[in-house]
Amino acid sequence: MEGGEALDLATHLRLDLKGHARLRGTVVHAWCEEVEWLDGDAFDEAFLIHRARKEAPGLDHHRLREWLAEYRLWMEADPIREALSRGAYPPGARVERELPFIHRLPDGILQGYIDRLVLLEEEGRVVAAEVLDFKTDQIDESDAQALEDRIAHYRPQIDAYRAAVAGRYGLEKEQVTGKLLFLRLGLVREV
Repeated sequence: MEGGEALDLATHLRLDLKGHARLRGTVVHAWCEEVEWLDGDAFDEAFLIHRARKEAPGLDHHRLREWLAEYRLWMEADPIREALSRGAYPPGARVERELPFIHRLPDGILQGYIDRLVLLEEEGRVVAAEVLDFKTDQIDESDAQALEDRIAHYRPQIDAYRAAVAGRYGLEKEQVTGKLLFLRLGLVREV
């Protein structure tokens, strides 16, 4: 769904990313998948290295340490830490990670995985939800238009996730918010 109606096949198939760029995104997403709440320290180094080795068994140890140091730095950014903290949500909020979904559309079926979904419940019933999607895009911090272009690129994806969540839990689409977490930049943007 990224990019809306226009489909760049090379980007969709991740052919635009060469070697380590693709692998790095996979490893970082695996680390993010393990985060339930980021109120304390994330995970110890041994656990993160073990998790990375499952995704990238032959990865050079030096490169892995480099990625791990960057990941820890990214997760320390206040906007990222806040978005992943229990304190940002009402009591009783719960997290689903890498949530698979199937959603019927007027012209077909949409299937995918939501990186992170926070469900807000009252009396055992989901009353609102928030979709969070991790992005490791390399964007020039000084280029505001480039960031807006990436947000616009990802908007159809987040909108589709919101619709799927609304359908799954019997919510109105307005009861489901969506956020992009640009990890490298330490930015969170509502979509």
